[in-house]
Amino acid sequence: HHQSATTPSSSSSEIMTTIASSKAAVLQTKSTTSSTTHSIIPSAPFAAFKHTSTSDKAIRASANLTRSATLAEAMVRLFPANPQTKIKHKHSSVFTLHILGADRVECETKETVRLALCPFVRWMDAALAAAAAAAATSPGDSVPAEIREIRIVLLGPNIPPQCTNWSIDLLPKRSHGSAHLRVADATFVNCLYHQHLHDMILSHEEAKATKSNTSSSSSSGEVFTTPSFPDLMVSFNAGIYGYSDWIPTIYYLMRCATPNPIPFVITSYTLEEAEDDAEVILGSIEKKEEKMAEANSTNNHHDDAQVVAVIDDWDKCLWRPELNPFRSRQQRKTETAMEGTEYYENGAWQTWIVGKGSNTFLKLGEEGEENEIQ
Repeated sequence: HHQSATTPSSSSSEIMTTIASSKAAVLQTKSTTSSTTHSIIPSAPFAAFKHTSTSDKAIRASANLTRSATLAEAMVRLFPANPQTKIKHKHSSVFTLHILGADRVECETKETVRLALCPFVRWMDAALAAAAAAAATSPGDSVPAEIREIRIVLLGPNIPPQCTNWSIDLLPKRSHGSAHLRVADATFVNCLYHQHLHDMILSHEEAKATKSNTSSSSSSGEVFTTPSFPDLMVSFNAGIYGYSDWIPTIYYLMRCATPNPIPFVITSYTLEEAEDDAEVILGSIEKKEEKMAEANSTNNHHDDAQVVAVIDDWDKCLWRPELNPFRSRQQRKTETAMEGTEYYENGAWQTWIVGKGSNTFLKLGEEGEENEIQ
């Protein structure tokens, strides 16, 4: 992969050092299927991902559980993360998850949705209950126990039309209800994600402005609501490198002004595809760097000290493409498969930090293109 040949300034080096230590803190929480336990996934489903389990039943179970298990492992790695990563959970009782690029694979029927997501909710419910019970004696558990609601939104241009009217309850069906969660549901939006997120940002800014303008007359008692931005974004088997529809979304995610940075987990069928996805993301970042350098040149900033330093292209990457320990073990047969290549759902993954574009606001044009407003 391309690495910048530009020598970083001393301040850039400090940033890179901080990022490196943050990544190290996150990666210390890695799980592997060689472990005997997982802090969220129960032992029986966890065993389905062990390569020593060779039964057809175990392999089928891994295919059914790969999405939920991947989400569970992402939770362990990311929340609560080392504060330096600036993605620690916002201490809200609501955890919002956006699944980007969802389609019929995840949501052809309500049962398809439940198959993909109910195990994750059930495991989280039990893990949160255990974390809450142990909070007094063992603070800093791998799961933020204050979560009482999990809101999952599946979004993408290929969401089936009938899904947009669904709101699916994902809570465990126990005689006494859930152990910890009050609400867990799935809703659906047919959209291009960058347009959807842009609308959320505009609503957030408008709500802030309205609240600020009326702060002197707070006696009115009016309540101002802002959109619930995601705490985590995930795209299963995204194929970013193969679909041009992803380009404006990735470009926007790397620059948009969300209230907080958001981790974005991306999975792929193979490690090679994951690396191809990463190339597209890196290309999007480089476009930003080129524009910044061009702006400096236009403004006659010829002093090297004034030119924006190009930090390591990977500076927004929490973990680079690698095999996903919770990939499906059931090979995906496809007519277009390259000879000698085996495909598995969620076979590889990577995670990037997106949003929190504090010095740049992107305005979408009429056709959905992005224009940078400094």
